Amino acid sequence: MKIHVNRIPPEGTRQEATYDPATLEVDRFDVHATAPITLSSVIMKVDRELIVRAQIHGALSVCCGRCLRTFT
Repeated sequence: MKIHVNRIPPEGTRQEATYDPATLEVDRFDVHATAPITLSSVIMKVDRELIVRAQIHGALSVCCGRCLRTFT
């Protein structure tokens, strides 16, 4: 998600996006994204700071380091 700071109005803005996990570099040998990743955010400028509050949802396939079973 790209944030164009100069386009944020004084009252803030909301941004939502959905990402295909195949286009992101989030996979590791023990963690794989298995569903689209959705992002919902509220972005505000306060003085010289940028405040971003975001919720990220998605499904991961993870390998247990103890029993080596894969779970979602």
